[in-house]
Amino acid sequence: MTGLKGPVMRNNKTKKGKDLIVDRASLLKVSLLVFFSAVLSATIMWGDKAYPETIISAFLLTGLLLVILYKDLMRYKPAIEKNYALLLLIGILLTGNFMIGRGFYYILEGFTTWLGNIDPQVTAYAIPLATGSMLAALLIDIHTAIVFSVITSLLAGIWLGNPFYSIFSFAAGLTAAFSVIRCKRRSAIWRAGLFVGLVCMLASIIIFYQEQFLTLNTVAALGFAFANGLIVATLVSALLPLLEYSFKISTDISLLELVDLNQPLMRNLLLEAPGTYHHSIVVGTLVEAAAEAVDVNPLLARVSAYYHDI
Repeated sequence: MTGLKGPVMRNNKTKKGKDLIVDRASLLKVSLLVFFSAVLSATIMWGDKAYPETIISAFLLTGLLLVILYKDLMRYKPAIEKNYALLLLIGILLTGNFMIGRGFYYILEGFTTWLGNIDPQVTAYAIPLATGSMLAALLIDIHTAIVFSVITSLLAGIWLGNPFYSIFSFAAGLTAAFSVIRCKRRSAIWRAGLFVGLVCMLASIIIFYQEQFLTLNTVAALGFAFANGLIVATLVSALLPLLEYSFKISTDISLLELVDLNQPLMRNLLLEAPGTYHHSIVVGTLVEAAAEAVDVNPLLARVSAYYHDI
């Protein structure tokens, strides 16, 4: 019997250890969910007459949307379950997006109030909520960016109490995400911002056509809508390097900088080991073609081949 008890005790300890790990992982996920739900709901409800039931409703709704986002990511990207850095990044993108948007709205609303002849509500068309979608597309993938845009647009409509603004925000977010697919140069971010601005202008025209047209507010809305794209491009250009460095993510833009043969390391390799240098170039070309054939990132494969002997 003694021999039987030993293995049983070890199995129990192993099981308890696994349960403890699972509990810690679940606790961490729940903590992230509660934290980001609280921050998001507070950002959305800030400045409004917040009754207890309103605050609770906003918190629960935000939490529900975050759970839907997590479940969707788990469905097509199961590895995210243990990738807490990626979960943290998504939470930061979502909450930071609305914090920045709230800040811009507050500043622009005060500016139009000071002018006195423009409806302060038209400044909503300059809120750069598409920033999060563009960053999600660059740092993660297009699927995440699309779901991100859906959630952002729903929360934006709740924030401003305008269902049309949800459509406006969704159109801007999708444009931002699809405009940077396989983005190879940082200058392409500005081109994407231009597309976002044009789509925002078109969306604002459609929205204002329902109510009023060819008024001062319409012209102001068009200007704010176009500025939206420029603000998005500016924010993405500023935040992308910081997020890449903080979360150790290499986007295609960073990889393109590494593939530059004028890099000091590659030039040094050419001088000290020309045979290895030419071998790396040939392997890089072959690997890039193979990667394109199997539909994986050819740029990443090429960079890996360039530096595989260093």
